[in-house]
Amino acid sequence: MPPSAQALSPSTPNAETQPIQKRKRNPSERASEGEKQKWPRNSNFGKRKNTTTTTNKLKTKNTSKPTVMSEEEDEASQAESGIEEIVEVDKNGMKKSRRSLTSAPKPTKKPATPAADADDEDIPNLEEVEDSDDEDGDKDDCDSGGEERAERLQEEADEEELGQRNGVNPSTLFFDPEPTIEYRKDNRKCVVFRCSNSKCKRREVVRYLDTRDSSSTGNMRTHVKSCWGEEILLEADKAKDVDEGRKVTGGYKRNGSITAAFEKRKGSAANVTYSYRQHTKAETRVEIVRWVSESLRPLTIVKDRGFNCLMKTGRPHYYLPHPTTVSRDVKAVFAKTRRRIADMLQNTESDINCCIDTWSSPNHKAYAAITAHFEHEGHMLSLLMDFIEIAKSHSGENMAEAFAGMLQEFGIAHKLLSITCDNASNNDTMIESLEERLTGWAGRASRTRCFAHIVNLVAKSLLKLFDTAPKKAKEAAEEAQNVWAGLGDELETEEDDETIAKLAEGMDLEDVVTQLCQADNTEDDDIDGLVDELEEMSAEERKELEQCIKPVKIVLVKLRRISFKIINSTTKLLPAWKETVVDKGLDQKMLPRDVTTRWNSTYDMTSTSCDYRPAIDSMTADRANELRAFELSGEEWNIVGQLVKVLRILKDATEFFSRNDVPNLAAVIPAMDKIDSTFSNFILDNKLHPAIRSAVSIAKKTLNRYYDKTDHSEVYRIAMSTSPFVICVICSLCIVLHPRHKLSYFEENGWEKEWIDAARDICREEYNRKYKGWYESEVVEVEAAAKLQPKLKNQFDELDAYLPPKKSRLRDELNRYLSTDPEAVKDPIQWWTSKSSEFPCLSRMAMNYLSIPATSVAVERVFSRGRILISHIRNGLSAQTMRSLLCLGSWSILGLVHDDDLRVVATLPEVDPKLGDEYGDYEMESGWDTI
Repeated sequence: MPPSAQALSPSTPNAETQPIQKRKRNPSERASEGEKQKWPRNSNFGKRKNTTTTTNKLKTKNTSKPTVMSEEEDEASQAESGIEEIVEVDKNGMKKSRRSLTSAPKPTKKPATPAADADDEDIPNLEEVEDSDDEDGDKDDCDSGGEERAERLQEEADEEELGQRNGVNPSTLFFDPEPTIEYRKDNRKCVVFRCSNSKCKRREVVRYLDTRDSSSTGNMRTHVKSCWGEEILLEADKAKDVDEGRKVTGGYKRNGSITAAFEKRKGSAANVTYSYRQHTKAETRVEIVRWVSESLRPLTIVKDRGFNCLMKTGRPHYYLPHPTTVSRDVKAVFAKTRRRIADMLQNTESDINCCIDTWSSPNHKAYAAITAHFEHEGHMLSLLMDFIEIAKSHSGENMAEAFAGMLQEFGIAHKLLSITCDNASNNDTMIESLEERLTGWAGRASRTRCFAHIVNLVAKSLLKLFDTAPKKAKEAAEEAQNVWAGLGDELETEEDDETIAKLAEGMDLEDVVTQLCQADNTEDDDIDGLVDELEEMSAEERKELEQCIKPVKIVLVKLRRISFKIINSTTKLLPAWKETVVDKGLDQKMLPRDVTTRWNSTYDMTSTSCDYRPAIDSMTADRANELRAFELSGEEWNIVGQLVKVLRILKDATEFFSRNDVPNLAAVIPAMDKIDSTFSNFILDNKLHPAIRSAVSIAKKTLNRYYDKTDHSEVYRIAMSTSPFVICVICSLCIVLHPRHKLSYFEENGWEKEWIDAARDICREEYNRKYKGWYESEVVEVEAAAKLQPKLKNQFDELDAYLPPKKSRLRDELNRYLSTDPEAVKDPIQWWTSKSSEFPCLSRMAMNYLSIPATSVAVERVFSRGRILISHIRNGLSAQTMRSLLCLGSWSILGLVHDDDLRVVATLPEVDPKLGDEYGDYEMESGWDTI
């Protein structure tokens, strides 16, 4: 078959009805076109199709016939193959011309060869046609038509060279959809692909078409790997079609950070984008450091069989570090981050407020946790500064020594403003010792008593009246032994009679078993600082009160026993309770167990009992349950409701001041006033049971006692001024400096004028003492600028109204602030940040005092995480590792760990496993954490 006949194969569109004639041109003819040709806009480059791409180039077989021929020879060849007519169409399939081959000139015969003779036998006879006489006209027409045809064929050939790769190469997804054909380097023809990454330093990839590898995509893939990343290219290779590939490239964001394994999208906590690239060794070490510290995982988890199965399945050579290396990396990152935090605290303009408390860990080590609270970049920042082991006892002197040493190491001893701690007696000693150790610190005047602890003591004093008389140790031991035997496998114990007797001494039976069951879940209330108000009563008053409170004691005992028996009767009462709850249309819920050492449990038990009264009445009324002795009368249910009503305000106060946003001191005075006024109303409410009113009266005395104690604190009085209860200085100050209150709070709540004046004077005194002239240089600059103004002749230019404000007015920020109305502000720190240019000195004072936490809840949360970190099967962690994990985890969650530090640590050599202990813990050398 002649070469031209191959173009009419069935794979070509319209091959049967529209035969296409094409002539392949010499390279020299194409090279004559020096003009740059743009890829046609209707090109489908980069889009995948399921249809076969048609190639318009002349296909040839390996025969002895020439592959390049004249037009006359081509037509003659077509005629020899039996084609009578040629129809020319454009690239869109539109008909352009039609002509017959019957008039085609007969080609001149070449010398015959045996092969040629054989072919000639099959060639049909052709009719000879005379040549035209108009040779010149034919030549012009030929030249004009040939030039147009050459241009058209060149354009089609260019399209072919680009269209042949239509949708085949995924690497084209990373380049502009319309490449160009250009002539570069000695007029060499090439295709130019431009990278779609706007930040690409080398935007172009050039592919020359006169080379053997003109169809290779190697350079394009190499560019994509360097510009976009190998992982995204591999993902594009997996795309089923172009649309899916575009989604991959469009949604990818190159980070370049070693910690860019995943990225949380802004505004959506649940939507996480993961990298397509597998972690390198360094990145694996970094992510494991973050993971074990933030999630409190054991160091040996990297050797866990299940973890290794998850990580190495499908990639058995995936690298995982040894626990000793993880231990060293955690401590190295901790040390570097600790130095950065010290630098941040030293350079901040804010004063530093601290919380401190002590804790005995399950592995019998004594610790002190210290948190810092201050304004940072317009927001309140609370962070764990240190978690220190106190090898000695938790005495006030030892605590003061450790705390002062930490402040001096961080270089912020001179910036300490206030210390928040509970009412324990050892804290009193610590404050006195710190006053001697820290030069310039106000001591007792700058102590803030934890308000949550005050609420706890008030609740304990209220419920203390209703404590049942403790059983003798021997009697409690006998009953406890019987109960343990009945619980069977649920409460296994190896305690002998002597141990049980010791545990039961001074406790009710329910407390013995319940505390054993809940020992690891919660911590007993801190009652250090609780004053027994009954001791101040006379013997006659105590006897009268004892008779009055018996009904309430009976009610609490009944509810406690009902709860205890249902929970611990897993085969009889517990199934009956669940069935009864369903029958009454209530949600499935267990009655909370009450423990006398945790007042919140008393509120939870009584509150839930009120909600589930129908189920409790049904259970106690059924003789088969053997609970008739604990059945409550209507009057007793009224007592339960009244007790819930009284305790609820203390429960709400505890939850409010335990929130994550750390309420500041400005909230303390309104809260104490609310509790005090509510208690006063309860005492005067004759509908309440006399025992309830008596208990509230005692609780109110405890509240007022701590009102008086806060009078020693300059911090409270500044926050709120002196109240009817002579409340502390710092709280008064914080109220005045809160834009929501100012002095209006005192006026609206009926405070006397002398108290309001005292609040204003306290603020003025503190402002003048420390903050007036805080930005003295700025004030001087303003005045200097005013003096440098040239004197103008126009007298109106010298009016006071047109001149800069006077020096006295610039400095009297407090008067200007108090002269304006209160504003509806939720975040006072942000408000003062926005007003820092208007009140440069006062804003600094306000942000310092409004950053003082009202409670030490932040420290308690550290201890809760410590209980998770150290369990019964994981109590061998050293104090060094405990400190590093807790601090680093807290800092990492806050975003205070720098990628640079992680990169440096990840490049350190691995630690010899022999240097670690059985838990994989690696002990650092002395001085490893020095700032």
